[in-house]
Amino acid sequence: MNGPNFLPEINLIENIGYLQCIHEIEDICCVYFICHDGAVKIGRTTDLKKRMETIQTSCHAPIELFYSFWTDKETETELHRIFSDIKLKGEWFIFGKEFVLNLHKYMKTYDKWWEECKKWIADGGRGDSPVRLVAQRSPSEARLPL
Repeated sequence: MNGPNFLPEINLIENIGYLQCIHEIEDICCVYFICHDGAVKIGRTTDLKKRMETIQTSCHAPIELFYSFWTDKETETELHRIFSDIKLKGEWFIFGKEFVLNLHKYMKTYDKWWEECKKWIADGGRGDSPVRLVAQRSPSEARLPL
């Protein structure tokens, strides 16, 4: 399954390069959304193909990759918080209109933030990075705004 056309295409090489500038290498991961039987799993991994194979062995029907992107580990936790109202169990959430609308809203914000990151890189990384500016806020303010 190709990613939905309303979600941003994030350049993998640029994204990983920037993330490596501001995070420890072990903090970089792929956040994925896997659909199965009316539900969606939000998880993270460093090897998406292997992770999908592992999940498939415990599912009675084929799973499908809805969307994925490279980011830092905290993003998965933030997404779990955003979708907590439609949580089924563990990392599984109800896959429906509310999920798609909230994901679209989140990714538009992420894409805008990512554009700021790319500008910062193009300017030679001078001054505070967009990530460092977010990190300087209090814990309740340190999330990407929705």
